[in-house]
Amino acid sequence: IWPETEALKAHLCLYRIKQDEKYLERAKAQKDFTLKYRLNENNSWKEHLSRDLKDETDLHPSTTAYHLLMGFLEWIKNE
Repeated sequence: IWPETEALKAHLCLYRIKQDEKYLERAKAQKDFTLKYRLNENNSWKEHLSRDLKDETDLHPSTTAYHLLMGFLEWIKNE
């Protein structure tokens, strides 16, 4: 999940610098994917996904909450 939150932040940064809508579209696609496939209804997350987008582990490192928070705070800042 960490690379996905970093991609979200990177796309938003590129959008702010270049003002090119393609980066905002990529950020939105990343955000939507993360919300749909990575977050669970019980406020936990799917740390590792299989090819068919199923949760592959019960491991939930506390650092992931930080990465999720920072990624979505960047999204909120951009709105």
